[in-house]
Amino acid sequence: MKKFTRILSLGLILFGLQTSQAQFLKKLKDKVNKKIDQTEQKLTNKVEQEIDKTLDGTIDGLFESNSDTPSYSETNESTKASETKNKTYSGSVNLDHAHKYGSVQINTLDNLKIERTNDGYNFYGNWLSHEVDIFDGYKLELKTTENLELEKKYTFNIPKAASFRLGYDPLLTAEKAKDNYSKGVSDDYQNIDLNSGLVKVTINKDKSFEIEFSGQAEFVERIRTTNDDVKKSTYTASVMGNLQGKNPKFLDNKKITKNDGATASTSSVPTYNSSTNTAQAKGSYVFTYETVVQMTAPGQDRAYKLSYLLNPDTDYMGMKADMSEYSEGEMGGESIIVMDGNSSFVFVDSPGMKMQISSNMMGNQQTNPTDQMENYDYTNLTKTGNTKSILGYSCEEYVMSDNKNSLQFWVAPELKINNWYIPNKNLIDGHILEYSVDSPDGQMTITTLEIKKGINKTINPSEYKKMF
Repeated sequence: MKKFTRILSLGLILFGLQTSQAQFLKKLKDKVNKKIDQTEQKLTNKVEQEIDKTLDGTIDGLFESNSDTPSYSETNESTKASETKNKTYSGSVNLDHAHKYGSVQINTLDNLKIERTNDGYNFYGNWLSHEVDIFDGYKLELKTTENLELEKKYTFNIPKAASFRLGYDPLLTAEKAKDNYSKGVSDDYQNIDLNSGLVKVTINKDKSFEIEFSGQAEFVERIRTTNDDVKKSTYTASVMGNLQGKNPKFLDNKKITKNDGATASTSSVPTYNSSTNTAQAKGSYVFTYETVVQMTAPGQDRAYKLSYLLNPDTDYMGMKADMSEYSEGEMGGESIIVMDGNSSFVFVDSPGMKMQISSNMMGNQQTNPTDQMENYDYTNLTKTGNTKSILGYSCEEYVMSDNKNSLQFWVAPELKINNWYIPNKNLIDGHILEYSVDSPDGQMTITTLEIKKGINKTINPSEYKKMF
């Protein structure tokens, strides 16, 4: 009997282990499948976006994700003659000087890069006009918020909208072209910045590009004396030219975050984080709209519900949460975080007790998962022209992205209520009903489930006991 009991007990234990293992494997499989679906969707969206960019005729689809700045330096290392003997170069430049040097042609244009930044576009390249480790090439910086179109010529004023630097030796290039003459650098080496003028840029569908420029620059004239001393003087003269290249490396260093350290918070407790809070709450806070949303945050296996309390006539807003939703039923009542400018106040209304909690009392232990929304630069938002219906409202799509983050908003123009994390009300027209954020921490989504109009929710801080 004891033997039978032992066997039965062992069998029950094994059955329990198998059942637990099966449940674990099922959860693991579901999680893997969910991750695969999310990854496939991201890839599909990215491919579709790149196709759209190409069809739109802009250069956006040419840029590669990049975390480093181009390898441009004032002291570029020259290429050895043995390495350049049979090299095929990527372009050439023609320079016409109004004084002294006349026409100069350089056919060894290489290391071409076009970089996109938050300020515009930068063009870089080098050539071999001498064999000394000093700046030997060009650097063009364009200040523009416009997405450049392919096969279209753009004109920029120097210095208002562009800066252009050239470093070259106008005499050695000619000598080397005729006699394969190799020398360090001559007294005629120039490192000039155009202080006025125009530059015209064209980028073509075959990834070739052209830069035309003309303007004034300050040149250096060096006169060597009999005892090998060098006397320097400067003069201003006109220079114009044409630079042609092909197959540059397109680098995307545009950021949509206000700083590189902006990452998503993974806490599931909607508590607003503030360093110190000595301000006093207003006499009352009145809300006329409530939007009920469902949120998924990185690292969380479930969705959460919360509400935004809004008033179109005020700048403050509230965030309301059912405390049982976040305490797994251990606590009842509701908490409301009122964000009023740079101050925030937490009001807790639980059975038999009303408390006002200073946000600095919460410390840095708990943060709102949507706090990361304040870290983005929304001036980069672009309206795509796509539309869809949410809760009966016609919504327009806005997107922005860089090489680490991507955001998608669906905005209802009909709803004229504020979006608390976008301080500039002119950036988008209407209220955001759905958004998703992909960041290095994962994906966060918020979807509006219900919009309650004409509510009369009033918070009177005097009714709440202060807890500090």
